[in-house]
Amino acid sequence: MRGKRASLIVNLRSGRTVVKVPEMVAILTAAGWKTDICLKEYSGETLPLARQAAKDGHDLVIGYGGDGTLNAVVNGVLYAGGKSIVGDLPGGTFNEWAGETTIPRNPVQAALALVDSVMCPVDLGFFQIEGLTVPAMHREHSGGEENEEAEQTERTEGRGERGETGATAEIYEKPKKAGKYRQYFLLHAGLGVDAAIMAHINKPLKYEVGKIAFDLAGLKELPWQHPFPVKIGSLNASGKPDLLWEGEVWQIVVNNTRRYAGTIDLSPHAYIDDGMLDVTVIPAGGPLTTLEEAVSFLLLHTVDTKITRYFHGPHLSISVPASIELELDGNVVKLKDFLRKKERRALEYAGDTDKVMVHYRFDAVPAAARIAFPSTYDGSMFEKPDHKKPFEQAAQQRKQREEQLAAQQQEHQSDGQAGQEFSKVVEELQQHGRKITVVGVTIHPQRAETYIIAGTYKAKNDGNIEPAAIRVDGHTLVLNRQGEQVIPLMVENLHEGEQITVEGKRSKRGVIDADRIMML
Repeated sequence: MRGKRASLIVNLRSGRTVVKVPEMVAILTAAGWKTDICLKEYSGETLPLARQAAKDGHDLVIGYGGDGTLNAVVNGVLYAGGKSIVGDLPGGTFNEWAGETTIPRNPVQAALALVDSVMCPVDLGFFQIEGLTVPAMHREHSGGEENEEAEQTERTEGRGERGETGATAEIYEKPKKAGKYRQYFLLHAGLGVDAAIMAHINKPLKYEVGKIAFDLAGLKELPWQHPFPVKIGSLNASGKPDLLWEGEVWQIVVNNTRRYAGTIDLSPHAYIDDGMLDVTVIPAGGPLTTLEEAVSFLLLHTVDTKITRYFHGPHLSISVPASIELELDGNVVKLKDFLRKKERRALEYAGDTDKVMVHYRFDAVPAAARIAFPSTYDGSMFEKPDHKKPFEQAAQQRKQREEQLAAQQQEHQSDGQAGQEFSKVVEELQQHGRKITVVGVTIHPQRAETYIIAGTYKAKNDGNIEPAAIRVDGHTLVLNRQGEQVIPLMVENLHEGEQITVEGKRSKRGVIDADRIMML
């Protein structure tokens, strides 16, 4: 992907993520990206930072953190118009998106993959609240004109109903689109136990022990969880829901992608460009069955396909009690942020949130976001041939380079003279060159036969470990281990942990334009 202006938004977490920032910036700089760095210091700051970066005209807005950071970047870019490309550098606890799209978990190697990436449009999920159903006995507390409006709505639209708990009234207003809160999701939305656990997870512990903190929170919260009633509908052409299913559940997942928790293939046939959302419902059985399912889903990451229900559609309605938490891409949503004044007042006076039903609407938004994918991704989540084509072309180019390298290696014969010719160069490299420990290699996106090697070296003056991004091109003298000249393409064979010696000028951001390089 050709470089212009990039904004790197870093989730500070416990401070550990900052260590890799200079290495990643060096790689992006070597690839031609002018990169600005934004540090997220407090909760909720990532979204406005991403929105401002997109408004300022950054071509690429990168989230360095977990799936929550990526979600906030996606929302921020969308609220700014959606023109910027979104990139992901994994530095969080789960990194489900990175796992599903084969982005390396090592953030430096992920930066190399981002350099050699392709942009594809993807669908997003979008949620909003259409209204509430509250016990009628609480309507008088919503006050004056609002109470009359609620009664009029019930009378004229016939929304009032009577059940075991007595009369109810529905409050419907124009949905609130909150530009400063998350409403889009790239991976999934969850209603039920998973969101409840995420709401009570110990974040400092999560930063220390990772996924184990989720399991510990799950064991603590499970005894307090209980099944809840749900109605699921598919919205027809007139915008009214056609009932798909009704019953008691303990977990609902609305998937835009295929996996959940990084390992469960909840929607194995989902595509990210089909304009659809996939819903997985785990119904409540007997107490023992429910407990077994909860443990299996949350801790063992498996589901019982015999009882699990599946639904599919572009526009869906889901009604659940107001007490049930909602999460988007692993971030818990605060219900009050999406309620208008009358709805918040009605919920407040209702008291028992188990008796108030929230009517959610989930929509698939086709081609809403522009996302950077590694060129090595196989494109399996895409259904449309045009969206698969960039990955097929990248695979063909890799195959051609491999064939060229094999041919060059076969033709290359050592006659002893090459080593003698460059013996002085080898000696100078050993004396004055920087000894680099390789982290990874990628092809330069803008220059033919040019490569970027990411690595680190020990500074001679103070012994500190410094990052470096080495640019190798047709003007670079490349020597193999025998001191013989080889083509620059040979550097693609370098692997993590190998060492090279490099000579060349180093920029302030750690980019070395290599004059000479020797593989050790």
